[in-house]
Amino acid sequence: MPLLIGPSAALPRCRRDAKVASTACLLFRRFYLSNSVMMHDPRTMLAASAFLASKVEDCTISISCIESGTEEMNARVRARDVLDAEVRLIRGIDFDLLVFSPYKTVLSFTEDMRTFLRTERGAGLVRWPSRRGRGRVGGRRGLAELAGEDLRPMHDEAMRICDDMIRELREGKHGCGNYELDMDELKGLNKKLKKCRAWGLSDKKEKKEKKKKKKKRKAEDS
Repeated sequence: MPLLIGPSAALPRCRRDAKVASTACLLFRRFYLSNSVMMHDPRTMLAASAFLASKVEDCTISISCIESGTEEMNARVRARDVLDAEVRLIRGIDFDLLVFSPYKTVLSFTEDMRTFLRTERGAGLVRWPSRRGRGRVGGRRGLAELAGEDLRPMHDEAMRICDDMIRELREGKHGCGNYELDMDELKGLNKKLKKCRAWGLSDKKEKKEKKKKKKKRKAEDS
């Protein structure tokens, strides 16, 4: 898949962000969880997954580029076959196009950080290496405005960590071995994040209902 679509695609016209390749891999895997390779040619479905992923991630690629990309890999799939396979792919995954990947999370965190650092409070927490040519936040002196590529190093490093994690997970590792992270600290952080509202914390009503069901079960067992 990375040779067909993504940052390291064999055909330059098929080079897209890493999140597109990630989404294509997930769609491809999701399809074969409930469909047989004996019934559906993996080569054709791979091309269809790449084409559909480019649409899902708003990075649409031409069907002719997908055909040329497969030809570059010495595994040519015709455009009309890709289109037919795309329909089978969508049906095979039961129209479930919602995909989560670490690359999307990195992008979301980066955008949230950018928004926060452009506020007066956020700008006051950061000291930039050079202030020359920067604007001022809220007209106050001493508070530099965030420039276009200031968060690029943070974003690129986070994406590199995601790449390493995905590679290590395939080998059965936890994905953080290259960064000397304290796993106890990481587990504590994960525990705190699970309590955050954004992670889908159930409301009080649901908790009360669960408690009632538990009490009812205990009463029935006794």
